[in-house]
Amino acid sequence: MSRRRLPFVWFALALVAGCGGSNEFSGLVPVGGTVTMDGKPLEGATISFVPEPKNDPSTPGSDITGSGGSFKAMYRNRPGLAPGKYKVVINKAGGAADGKKLPDAIAKDPYMAKLAGVNKEEAPPAYADVAKTPLSAEIPAGGDTGLTFPLKSTAK
Repeated sequence: MSRRRLPFVWFALALVAGCGGSNEFSGLVPVGGTVTMDGKPLEGATISFVPEPKNDPSTPGSDITGSGGSFKAMYRNRPGLAPGKYKVVINKAGGAADGKKLPDAIAKDPYMAKLAGVNKEEAPPAYADVAKTPLSAEIPAGGDTGLTFPLKSTAK
């Protein structure tokens, strides 16, 4: 290799070595549980964990509830969240307000369905607003996979 290229090779190696990532979020702990509505599992709902301002590191996470209303929170496609306090937001878009079936691409994305203005909410709006939600969770250093969020259809 010529001496002219050697500085560029060293620079490239230093750059790659420096981009190995940060240990800032290596402390993710498992977070999971179930969501119910009036005592029945709520499948297909989006559950989001919004970190309180004092959380350090701040790891917002979410998941879509599966069968039995189960969820496992993810942060940037990695399982778990950092320990700390979180506000919990849950929403689930239903069908079209006129009773017609929505296209799958819209029905599976609550944001798009709401933006299109053609859906009704199956989960009460009280749980979908981070400023109003009564739901919260404090995730301990070891994680928590037994969280339960019992929603009431009458919540306002």
